[in-house]
Amino acid sequence: MTLGGIYLVTPDSMTSNFFEVTEKAIVSGVSILQYRNKSSGFQDKLEVAQKLSSLAYRYNRVFIIDDDVDLAIAVNADGLHIGKDDIPLPDARKRLPDKIIGYSTYGSREIAVEAQSLGADYVSFGPFFATNSKKDAGLYDIKVLEEIKKYVHVPIFAIGGINPENAAMLRPFNLDGICVISWVYSSADPGRAVKELMGAFYGMDYIN
Repeated sequence: MTLGGIYLVTPDSMTSNFFEVTEKAIVSGVSILQYRNKSSGFQDKLEVAQKLSSLAYRYNRVFIIDDDVDLAIAVNADGLHIGKDDIPLPDARKRLPDKIIGYSTYGSREIAVEAQSLGADYVSFGPFFATNSKKDAGLYDIKVLEEIKKYVHVPIFAIGGINPENAAMLRPFNLDGICVISWVYSSADPGRAVKELMGAFYGMDYIN
């Protein structure tokens, strides 16, 4: 299973058209969908995760759960995404031996290398740009991505405040994909928003 492309992460709050927006984004080119919910109870998350997993599988997309091993198991998700304050990566691997595990490395090449050595299947760096999705997150120096592929050999994603303008800035680093939240979920046309991101990230002209 190749990991790359446009990686869509769900927002903290769900609007009335949440599932409609998500489906439009998937149809338009999203390759990975992550369900992220840090506040709801397990049963509420389970109901949403089941719907999202059905949506992802309908279009043969990768479905990831953020920071909840039990939920990932319950919906038979393709994998789990974790960071430094979540379950330790070796423990997650024991519980999910055959699943994808992604790891947030923030702005640290050292964390990325360590995560890779512990069995992470992909890593994410960022935010490099201002983001409303994680207002308390610090910004990291994009220079950490220079020559990163010499050290990290699993797929690499950038996350945080990414839009078509700054997605083009990431192109020289030859990353595998970009993670987005706000640009898609705040757009009046999520399908177009995804295509604009793809055009910017891959260096192609956007076609209506």
